[in-house]
Formats: sequence, C-alpha cells, structure tokens
Amino acid sequence: MGADCPLKSQVLLGPCFNSFKTMHWMHTYFYGIYGLVLGFFCRLACREAVATIDKMNEKHHPERIVGNGINKVFSLESYSEIVNVKINGYKSLHQYYELSNLESKMHKITIPTFFLAANDDIMMGPYMMPTEKIKDNFLVGVTKAGGHLGYFEGLVVPTG
Repeated sequence: MGADCPLKSQVLLGPCFNSFKTMHWMHTYFYGIYGLVLGFFCRLACREAVATIDKMNEKHHPERIVGNGINKVFSLESYSEIVNVKINGYKSLHQYYELSNLESKMHKITIPTFFLAANDDIMMGPYMMPTEKIKDNFLVGVTKAGGHLGYFEGLVVPTG
C-alpha cells in the first residue's frame, strides 16, 4: 500500500469498503432475510473448500481448523465468524471486520487503483463507496449490472 509496494497498479473488483456498514445493512435489508439466505448458500457452497483448507491447516495451524463448525453457519455474519475468522487466524469478528475495511486504509494507497462496482450489487455497489475518500490516483468504474463476486455471462445469467 505504501511507498514500498512492488505493484505498479491494481484493480479492485467490488471491494468491501466498510464491513461494519455492510453487515449492518445485511441485518436490516429485507428484515435480515438476505443475510440468512446468503449464509445458507455459503454453508452449502463452501463446505468442500473449508474441508480442503482444514486439511492444509492440520500440520501447521490446527487452531484454524473449522471442522464441523461449518454446520453452525446460519447467516452471512455467522459464516464470517465461524469460517473467515478461524481460517485466517483473527482473534474476533470485530478484528476481522476492522482489518478487512478498505475505507480506513484508502489514504495509504499510493499506486493507480481502479475500483469496479456494479449498480445492481446490493451489498457493495457504488452507494457503499466512500466517495469523499477518492484521490487523484483512483479511477472508479460503475457498470449497470454485475456483482462483487465477479461479472458472469452465460446460459443462466443475462448476456446483454
């Protein structure tokens, strides 16, 4: 991020600018059901990946093994607490949110940075972007459709 950064530039695809704001939004949007649905799908979709990461952690980081904890995931917040915090070795959910906040670190970014967001990304769209912190070396792109996990095109997803 600072002067010793070996990168010449970077692209951030749908970054989470403020985890605290995002999770607050999850609790309030559509009566919190959205966070519950996302948590349920995270539990289903990530079960195999978590098992693979657990295997990698067995020898050097046994304290980071999630194990059957994945079965306790019922919301996106509980996924963060049970999986992200443990796998990455954070001490708490608060520490994970604090350290994953891009908003508090934007002033340290010195290289040209392109932020790409989508208008229809209800979690991390442009309205979550702290526009007052945008500097001269930032370029912001906002598409009509897309998402913070990527831009997909194909059979199920609209192609135009």
